[in-house]
Amino acid sequence: MPLFRYICFSLVVVIGFGCSSIPLRTMYHMSQANPLETPPESIKVAVRADKGIKIQKGSVEFKLGYTAEDNSLIIEDIYLVEVQNDNRQYPRLLDDAQPDEVVTLLKLSDADAKQMRESQRLIGQHKANGGEGKGMISIQLTRTCIVNEVPKNLSFDMFMQLDPEVGFLTFFEDMDIRDNDDAKLGDINQWPKCAD
Repeated sequence: MPLFRYICFSLVVVIGFGCSSIPLRTMYHMSQANPLETPPESIKVAVRADKGIKIQKGSVEFKLGYTAEDNSLIIEDIYLVEVQNDNRQYPRLLDDAQPDEVVTLLKLSDADAKQMRESQRLIGQHKANGGEGKGMISIQLTRTCIVNEVPKNLSFDMFMQLDPEVGFLTFFEDMDIRDNDDAKLGDINQWPKCAD
């Protein structure tokens, strides 16, 4: 059953400096998705950014939230997706990439996938018993590190996959890291250099 008819999930995309407009194709597919039936193992996030910005575990937060109308169930899961070295399976993520840009794929860890399945079970049980509530899915870029020096290209793109048959959906493109006021990102000139 489609997402908005089944669980009234609202999609929120956060990148450290507010909500971003989402492409219509992404909105359509998200409206047809059902987070309760999405295998956690199918969820992947991809970040395309200058190679001077290192995307690693903890650089991106994937959040799943749900609050029952009567507050009998509150879920505020935060998953620190980890790097998956598997770019060969998704060459289209490199379409229109700049010469110095690289794509980093991320996925849920085994522990996070287990936690998400439990949250799905609890939400599904609540809904099956006639409960109502609101939920959200969000992706947030958090502070990471600089490989050598701050690159000239500070824009990045982020994609997400919930359904392997649909593939990766674009959540935003050409977002500039400098256009933020979020403490988690901070001033990029103050980001630490990556350890060797």
